[in-house]
Amino acid sequence: MNIDIFMEILGDVYDAERIIGIAQTDNNLASVLASHLTLERFLEAWICGSVQNPNIFSKPANSKTEVQFGMAFGAKARFCQKLGMPIDAFNAIDKLNDIRNGYAHKYEHPGPDGNQITAIANLCKKFEPESSFSILDKGYKIWVLIDSGEEKTYAFHCKNTPIGIKYMALVFHIIKNCLAYMVNNLPISRAVKEQGPAKAMPVSYSYSSKRISGASK
Repeated sequence: MNIDIFMEILGDVYDAERIIGIAQTDNNLASVLASHLTLERFLEAWICGSVQNPNIFSKPANSKTEVQFGMAFGAKARFCQKLGMPIDAFNAIDKLNDIRNGYAHKYEHPGPDGNQITAIANLCKKFEPESSFSILDKGYKIWVLIDSGEEKTYAFHCKNTPIGIKYMALVFHIIKNCLAYMVNNLPISRAVKEQGPAKAMPVSYSYSSKRISGASK
């Protein structure tokens, strides 16, 4: 996995302003669809980092010399699993996709029930780092900065927490846990820019809840 390519592509959507914007909406449909786009970009980052090509899903600079390439969300998820993503992460993503499709294709969709959300959270527990809080822990809180500048706190396990907030929390929890799995279990490389083509430099990483360390010497 080329960590530089992965982070460059994921960084296009994984930023504080975007996360705050998703969390601030009280429209479950809008929150689910926006979170889902972030999840899809994560899948693209995993694929591009794995094959060490940042331009697989990019619009071609010249349509006469290269084609535009695309994959459906489900195909991207399955491809990521073949490229080393934990099977439980894939299963959780697949179930999130079912929720998204329910919203997108059904008029006045009531949203998932609590059992669906809990089932996905239980899948997340299977690939969480040992040092990580489980999203189902009663102490797991979600802080949202609202338009007035005040913070609003949600508990993931609480039935009154909006589905859009829970969906967003699951998306970013999966991304965080997959990143931890990646640096602990997959061969990691970094792009080293020198004169001429970029080269890949093998490195090792260690993961904690606070940081990801750089290359070991």
